[in-house]
Amino acid sequence: MALYVHLVKITPQGASKIREGSSSYETVRKFGESLGCKPLNVVACFGQYDYVGIWDCPNEVAALKLAGCAVSTGDVQVQTLPACNGRRLFQSYERITEIANQNRPPAPSSYRHGLRRTGEWRGRSR
Repeated sequence: MALYVHLVKITPQGASKIREGSSSYETVRKFGESLGCKPLNVVACFGQYDYVGIWDCPNEVAALKLAGCAVSTGDVQVQTLPACNGRRLFQSYERITEIANQNRPPAPSSYRHGLRRTGEWRGRSR
């Protein structure tokens, strides 16, 4: 299963029907579950977006169908973003670092030894 974030804005039409919001959410949630999607968290927020939903969906087609169901009434606009679990992301960074360190060529000897105390570099004075 893959994570998807839905950034939701209420349209002016949706604002006029704000009291019906919970039944609209239930319709979308049931449709999502029929597609195999699971709502992990849906929160109301202040700012550019009115709601943010985090869904675990079997694939991107299911995530897009879920967003399509939500916007079909014209009450909301949805932006769908694929997401990654933070723990998995940092584990992949660690693995990338390990691979990069294994494949890094050794530094030339002049770089390993650096400048001499006398200020000479490779036998030449500055």
